[in-house]
This record gives sequence, structure tokens and C-alpha cells, in this order.
Amino acid sequence: MTHRLPCFLPSALLLTSLHGCPPRPSSLPAALLPSLLPLLTQPARRQHCRGLAALRGGMGGLELVTERGRYRPCAGSVVFNKEGMYLVGERITVKGSWQFPQGGIEEGETPMDAAKREMYEEVGLSVPGGAVVEVCTIEDAMLYNVDGGWLKKEGYCGQAMYFSLFYYPGEGLPPVNLGGLGGEKPEFSQVKWAGMKEVVEMIWVKKRAVYEELAAAAVPKVEAYLTKVRQESNP
Repeated sequence: MTHRLPCFLPSALLLTSLHGCPPRPSSLPAALLPSLLPLLTQPARRQHCRGLAALRGGMGGLELVTERGRYRPCAGSVVFNKEGMYLVGERITVKGSWQFPQGGIEEGETPMDAAKREMYEEVGLSVPGGAVVEVCTIEDAMLYNVDGGWLKKEGYCGQAMYFSLFYYPGEGLPPVNLGGLGGEKPEFSQVKWAGMKEVVEMIWVKKRAVYEELAAAAVPKVEAYLTKVRQESNP
């Protein structure tokens, strides 16, 4: 079961509404979050962790706390083209493992803010005035667990993924830069377009359930957006 979270994250003492989400409360006192959050969430299909408790600031920044432990909020950037294909990168450190650009959400950022930053740092794409167009943030946080690694060392049991969608209207591959921008190390050795089914098959097994959930949420939004684009270009 992937937990469905409200469309906001804490920033200082307020909760900031996400871009592209259905109307929900845009601002609540942070002190009320632990008691109100369970009332504002609904379970979705996959079970990664039970018992949603609170989103809060932690030692390493924002964290999502459940009865099974702490999850690191993480933003993912999903870029698609007019054929409904998705831009994925092959990780430098794990050859044959592909994924969307992603990274931790920093204090004061919305998932959309973080997704834009990660997309720029890892593949060199930006909005506005760049190669891609901002579409929306998917409202569901999708959790996955880890068995070890740096997340465990930092006290996290996994990550809570928030995915944002971006449209690339051009031909071929977008003008990516894989050198690592914004002071970050390079993440990908190459990028390519792939159908969502292929993307799910190529992802690291620990994230596969999250990407299956993402596919179910993202594909209808992408198809609806592309239908609108086609209608506007052929009135």
C-alpha cells in the first residue's frame, strides 16, 4: 500500500500547497500536522510501510515518519515527449540500472521545486525558458524500503518519492548535460527515451513497485496532456 499524502510539505511553520494538485488545504499550522495528517490521507494500492504518522523536519532535513521508521522525502523528475516516451538515465555507479532524475527535497522546497533542481543538476534541463514545460506534481507519495546503504546509516528505512511531470516538445533527445551541474557529481552515463513498461522493467528491483505505482498514476495524466496539446495544435 502506497500512502497518499496531502498536497503539502512543511516549510518553516506553514504547509505549502503543491503545484498541479487538486484543491486541498494550502496552509495549516505545523503544530496541527500530527493530528490532522491521518485524517487527510487515504491508502492506495501497494503496501510499502504501514501507519503514517507525520511529516516533519529532521536532522537531515525533511522526513516522513511512520510507525516503522523514518522516510526521506525525495523528488523525481519525469520528462515525456509528444510520442508518450519517457526520458531515463543509466546510472554511472550501477551499469544496466536506469531511472528518472531524483534527489532529496530540501527544507523550504516543494516537490516541484526539488524536481526542477534535480532535473537541472542531473541532466541539464530547466524551466522556464528552457527545453521542457512544467506539467504537474503527482499528489501521491510512494514509499520504498532499503536494506542497507547510506540511507540506513542516516537512520532512514527508505524514501518517500514525489514525482513531477515535464513535457519536452522538441524532436529527438533533449539537449542534456550529464556532466553534473550545480556542484553535483555526474549521475548518468547516458539517457534515452523509453516506454513506461520498459522503464519499469529497467528500474532497480527495490524501486520497481514504486515505479509500477507511478506508471498507474502518471500515464493517464501524460495521455490527457498530450491530447490537449494535439487539440491545441489542430483546432
